[in-house]
Amino acid sequence: MVSTAGNGLAFLEAFMTGRLFPSVTLDEMQSQWRAIFTPLQYGMGLMRFALPRDYTLFKTVPPMIGHSGASGAVLFYVPALDLYVSGTVNQVKKRSLSYNLLTRLVMTCQAAWQ
Repeated sequence: MVSTAGNGLAFLEAFMTGRLFPSVTLDEMQSQWRAIFTPLQYGMGLMRFALPRDYTLFKTVPPMIGHSGASGAVLFYVPALDLYVSGTVNQVKKRSLSYNLLTRLVMTCQAAWQ
């Protein structure tokens, strides 16, 4: 998918709220998560980014549902916070950078909303 960050957010919100497909389809897509490599899992066309507590100094980070791209692009929804995230670091050298930034953003939002 090639998109702007804003259009990506609009797409993700429509996707996750059942405006693109019936909610039953989304439920089916998330019914079985298979490990790709920790902490990523793959459902039917969706990724689940769920960090074990020992990755975050034992702080709880809610799971994120969406997808990432090869150049550091992320498009994820955090159901526990009703938070939609779209962005990119536009590089392939340090593959974990986008996930590190995504985690910091989610943890910051989580702390602000508690």
